[in-house]
Amino acid sequence: GKPLDKIALNKELESDNLYNMSNVAVGDEGRTLSRLAPMGKVSIAGKVYEAKSEGDYIDQKQSVEVVGFENFSVIVRKID
Repeated sequence: GKPLDKIALNKELESDNLYNMSNVAVGDEGRTLSRLAPMGKVSIAGKVYEAKSEGDYIDQKQSVEVVGFENFSVIVRKID
């Protein structure tokens, strides 16, 4: 590999650490830390993630379930 390949790889590893979603799976439950309108923050298993609702507003301190992933966000829906 060329030196540039190494730099690109390091960047990828850094962003993985920043948005480490390998610990999150569809079906995991969490709690909203901020209002999702539709973007916001959620806590899942003690870690904070950028989250996006499926389109509805979700108030803070609501129970949510992970339904998918998009870019660097976790997609969630409210659990009734």
